[in-house]
Amino acid sequence: MSLIDLRALALLAVAGVALTGCATPKAADGTALLTPTQQYRPKVEETPQTLALARHPTGLSDTQRQALASFAAQYREDGTAELSLRVPQGLSDSLTPSRMATEVVSSLEDFGVSRSRVRVVAYDGASDPVAPVVLSYWRFTVTPTDCSGTWDNVGATGSNRVTKNFGCTTTANFAAMLADPRDLLRPVPMDPADNSRRQVVLGKYRQGEVTSTTKDDQANGTVSKAVQ
Repeated sequence: MSLIDLRALALLAVAGVALTGCATPKAADGTALLTPTQQYRPKVEETPQTLALARHPTGLSDTQRQALASFAAQYREDGTAELSLRVPQGLSDSLTPSRMATEVVSSLEDFGVSRSRVRVVAYDGASDPVAPVVLSYWRFTVTPTDCSGTWDNVGATGSNRVTKNFGCTTTANFAAMLADPRDLLRPVPMDPADNSRRQVVLGKYRQGEVTSTTKDDQANGTVSKAVQ
């Protein structure tokens, strides 16, 4: 290998090290420079959602049915895998909790929640004379970063660094608009492509026809004739 080849190889090695260093941008003090979504990442966690129903010998009251309907609607929206129905045991009247549990499961099915998604478990309610029938499940919630911290002087740009809280409100607003917090934990599945439209375009292309849609009067760019 000639001297020129060795020099070229050395230059390539130095360039590779330089590019590797550019892959992870750092500040002058050596700290990593984070993007707003990395620095102000919203916190996603599971929180329990609970509905306690007082025991009635006659079954569910009208108010309890309304509360159960709202609870079931929220459960369907959250898409949680399982509901837990906790029934008190060890009471003097053991028939009332069982009757309430049966009616709750039946009402949930009327509200669109299959009974196969309800797990009935017992808990010791002997120490509580008013121990309720408890319906619960775990749902994902998102907590945006608190952006009320102290801001830097945005006019001081001598260090050429971003100010504190830069991008925080944008990230917090994005987290607040999420319909499903689980979207921050895993990618959302894509809908299938419109194959029918694809076949129409390919058919026109094979026949030598124009594949674009026909322009209407609103897309011709003419000036409005309304009175100014």
